[in-house]
Amino acid sequence: MVFKVFDIETEREFELNISILEKEDLITISTKLNKNDIKVSGEYHYEVLQNFRKELIKQKVDLKCYGALVNVSLSPMMMITDKAYFLELGKQAKFDAVVNIYDYFDVTESIHPEQQNLFKQKWIESL
Repeated sequence: MVFKVFDIETEREFELNISILEKEDLITISTKLNKNDIKVSGEYHYEVLQNFRKELIKQKVDLKCYGALVNVSLSPMMMITDKAYFLELGKQAKFDAVVNIYDYFDVTESIHPEQQNLFKQKWIESL
């Protein structure tokens, strides 16, 4: 798949070929960036995507997709899917706010996956 990504320092957008492979109970996301092979595997899409993003961020690059937004988080029921909730403070998550974590979203700021965990806690406290 071709993903839109951006250079964190210059905000320059470019395309990157990224492979998402599902085999039995293992999901692997991989790419080649600046002559470096980046490959992350795990059991759940969201977890693998966040670990993959951590590796990209080390290279000063981030993805332009829903899974890179601070307010996108999954519920335990969604762990085996590539779906997550688009959360709003003070509002309960609803099915019409479900997004595919790999779908394009024009992300303009790179946030570390840990910030997503902090936002989710803040969201829970806001209910």
